Amino acid sequence: LSASLFAFRRELRYPWVVRGLLLATAIVAALNLLPPAWTPQRMLTDEFRQQAVALALCLAAMAFSPLLALLPRRLVAVLVAAGALGAAIVPARQFLAVLPTIADLYHQPLTPGWGLWLCAGGLLALAGAALWFGWERE
Repeated sequence: LSASLFAFRRELRYPWVVRGLLLATAIVAALNLLPPAWTPQRMLTDEFRQQAVALALCLAAMAFSPLLALLPRRLVAVLVAAGALGAAIVPARQFLAVLPTIADLYHQPLTPGWGLWLCAGGLLALAGAALWFGWERE
């Protein structure tokens, strides 16, 4: 969503090649929401309905990204920062909640790896950069 929201922002002055790469990245990221063995019928089941809605939302944001560039800069900054914070906090908390159970299954102590912290750090950096973008030019 961030790539779709920022691709056509006038104040960023991205060349068309960069805009195309951002939108291609948005498409690839959205398609990563598909399960490994999917069919259109399976995506409409209760199990995958949230993924289907998220996929449709991401692809719609990509398709309407020139119009989304007309949104106020601060609104875009808050949306991206809120999404990044949610993506950093919720999965990390859920993983840390089930980690003791996984450790019991493996019969050995487990600790979060560097991937968890790197992902959370990158998302927090995205949130900070989005807020800086929203307020730095006032």
